[in-house]
Amino acid sequence: MCTSSLECPSPFYQGGYVEEILKIVASSPNKSCSLDKVPTWIIKTFASILSPALASTVNESFATGEVPSEIKQAFIRPLLKKPNLDSNILNNYRPVSNLSFISKPIERIVASRINTYLSETGLAPILLSAYRPLHSTETALLRVHNGIIRQVDQRKAVMLVLLDLSAAFDTIDQDCLLHRLQKQFGIKGVSLKWLASYMSERSQAVQINPTAVSSSTCLQFGVPQGSVLGPVIFTLYTAPLSDIIKAHGMTFHLYADDTQLYISAKPGEELSTT
Repeated sequence: MCTSSLECPSPFYQGGYVEEILKIVASSPNKSCSLDKVPTWIIKTFASILSPALASTVNESFATGEVPSEIKQAFIRPLLKKPNLDSNILNNYRPVSNLSFISKPIERIVASRINTYLSETGLAPILLSAYRPLHSTETALLRVHNGIIRQVDQRKAVMLVLLDLSAAFDTIDQDCLLHRLQKQFGIKGVSLKWLASYMSERSQAVQINPTAVSSSTCLQFGVPQGSVLGPVIFTLYTAPLSDIIKAHGMTFHLYADDTQLYISAKPGEELSTT
């Protein structure tokens, strides 16, 4: 018997997908990747003809729990985090993955299914404003601002601590993630196998221009920055952070890899945490 909607055989494997893929392809930007043998504009132009073949690939992937190795490759393009930063300092660059266009429909379908499951089961993080519909930096700011103002209205002093996890997407331990998906979120069976396949045996090379490409290397940690599924996986991986903060009696809000912690007390009182 299946004890979870993600357990048997897979929430991803529902058959069909032609119409869903058509919508995803139509709404995707015209970005190309050197890994693709077929230019993106051709796929978009002839989407109605190619979608059944793409749907067949998606069906096979979800049914077997295997991600094609061809779409687990990436070209890394180093982009300056801010235009005014020194281009000679490597730490000023963000490694953005240029992935195969074909990987996007598959990842969007999986991300949609996981988000639906989390919403229906009540497992979705509540105090999180990133990677969620109808949430943004504005909702994060409003939440924190409102929480602080309410404490100030009670004549309390508020201490605010802002945390930023460096190279956040690169910190994900694959074994730890898979254990968490199974034990905390009930993701099992073919679903877990598919996500394990998605994370494993990924490779990347740095591409400065079409002719300047480094040798390829395998990834042992992390998920690709610029991928569709990466933010969803990162959210699930860092979910225990909320429980740790709550255990210490602090108020908080999360936005991607940024964490806002705040605690209050009346002047002269001691700040108390458990």
